[in-house]
Amino acid sequence: MDYSDIIEHPHHVSTQRRRMTSRERASQFLAFRALEGFEDALAEAVRVRAATYEQNQNDYREEF
Repeated sequence: MDYSDIIEHPHHVSTQRRRMTSRERASQFLAFRALEGFEDALAEAVRVRAATYEQNQNDYREEF
């Protein structure tokens, strides 16, 4: 992409809203931080459930 037609334009500054502090901007993304590690935890839960299921299947087969 070529931005040469807009690269020299001034950065827009809102007249309606005040500039957010770094802390305010960072707090917008805290909700995403809560998801960190979720996939690992989910994969571990699946692994444990699968192992339990396999063990139950083996136990059932041994009974009959």
